[in-house]
Amino acid sequence: MSNPVSPTAKVARRSFLKTVGVAAAGLGWSAKSYAQILGANDRIRMGFIGVGDMGTNHLNAFNDLKEQDNLEAIAVADCWKTRADAGAGKIGAAHVGADYRHVLDRPEIDYVTIASPEHRHAQMTLDALDAGKSVYCEKPVTHTIPEALAVMKKQQATKLAVQVGVQGMSDDSYISAHQAIKGGLLGRVVQAQIDYVRRYGKQGLFAVPDLPDDMPKPPDLDWNAWLGSAPRTDWNPHHYFEWRNFSMYSGGIAADLFVHRLTRMLKALDLTYPRRVVGMGGIWQWPRIETFPTTSR
Repeated sequence: MSNPVSPTAKVARRSFLKTVGVAAAGLGWSAKSYAQILGANDRIRMGFIGVGDMGTNHLNAFNDLKEQDNLEAIAVADCWKTRADAGAGKIGAAHVGADYRHVLDRPEIDYVTIASPEHRHAQMTLDALDAGKSVYCEKPVTHTIPEALAVMKKQQATKLAVQVGVQGMSDDSYISAHQAIKGGLLGRVVQAQIDYVRRYGKQGLFAVPDLPDDMPKPPDLDWNAWLGSAPRTDWNPHHYFEWRNFSMYSGGIAADLFVHRLTRMLKALDLTYPRRVVGMGGIWQWPRIETFPTTSR
């Protein structure tokens, strides 16, 4: 499935790459890691976990920024070894493997990007923090609320930088909205409304067109590693390529798209943990999928 980077997305990633080194001192990098950066004239040594569609966008952004921002690619990991090899070749990383711990075990790496399916985010982020790496993780940061609380607790304990890839949080309009609301320009805000609408073809939400039901598993793809803690199930190409449609791996459109809108409201209105949440939705087409393509929160 194509997932091109929008101009806003490029700005968000660029902002992170440029500021993570500055943020390091204030966010509690280990002395060893911080010394490595200073010793290399502020060079940031990077590892990449997951190099599918979005992960490849990370690699492209790295190539755009590596000279001006003094970045160095160290290692790439993907449970599909063919992808891992291609990704390492794209950015000139010397170390490549199918197991993401291959990246975390490299002591010279300062921070990692995580672009795996949603259900793997929490464990990879927790392991990265335990390994002393700062993290840029694609949204949503976790698959479940308990996982999110565990990641937050770990970040607070390690003091390492963690950023979640919601590009709209770098949009100046929501910063301006926050300032206006906080300054009383709008008066008391009692309700806010926002939406996200997409149209999909006949094959459905997040579908890969004409994906064969009987597509064989690539021989160098570690299916058990991809599943992680998800329920054991046989290889299924729709699960692998269209994982957002299955509740074992994703929260669906709410977790993948609604989060873009929700975080804008959180930023503009300076909201915290909600007291109550009401949700509704349904599957009106495409009976094969499990996550609601139509939702309201």
